[in-house]
Amino acid sequence: MGQASWVLAVVDSVDGVAVVWWVNLGRGLGMSRLSGAWVLDTDELRRKLPALIATRIVLATEAGQSALNDWDVRRGPVVDATATLAAVVAVRDELQAGYERKSTAKNGRSLVPPRWPTLLEPLDVERAAVPAGDDRASRVLAIARWFVWLCEAWDGVEQQRRARPYLRFLGGETARLLPVVVVAGSSQPTVPT
Repeated sequence: MGQASWVLAVVDSVDGVAVVWWVNLGRGLGMSRLSGAWVLDTDELRRKLPALIATRIVLATEAGQSALNDWDVRRGPVVDATATLAAVVAVRDELQAGYERKSTAKNGRSLVPPRWPTLLEPLDVERAAVPAGDDRASRVLAIARWFVWLCEAWDGVEQQRRARPYLRFLGGETARLLPVVVVAGSSQPTVPT
C-alpha cells in the first residue's frame, strides 16, 4: 500500500453526496494533518470517490459506508477509532507504570514525572459535528479533527517517553507512529518508511 496507506480517508454521505476528508496519521509525508477535503456531487462520485480512498485506511459513517456499498467502491483497512484510542491509553498507562517502578527504586535520585497529554473522549462517529464551510462536511471535519487531536496527543506521549532514558526501552529510540487499530477482517495498514 505504500506511504499513502498512512492517510485516513473519512467518508460520509449527506443527501446523496459523498464527502471525504483526509487525515495524515503519519509523519514525513509532506502534508499537514488535515490534508484534503472533497464534497462530491453525483456526476463526480463514480469517477473520484474510488481514487480518493484507494490505498487509504478508511473510517466511514453509516451513510458513508452505505454510499461506498451503493457505488461498489472497494475500500482498504477500516479504522476502529475506539480501539485506537484504547491502544494509546494502554501505551500511556504502561509508560506511567514504568515511571512509577523506576521512581520507587532505591537509587537516591528523584525523577521528574512525565506530563502526559490529556486524551480525548471516545469518538461518536454518527453524532460528531463541527461548523464547516459546507454544512455537508460538518461530520467528516469533526471526525478528522478528532484524529488530528489524537495524533497530537500521541506525539506528546512519545515525546515524554523519548525524553526519559529509562522509558526508551519501551518502544525504541525513534518516535513511533500512532498505534492504529483496524477492524477485524480488514487488512493492516502499511507503515510508511
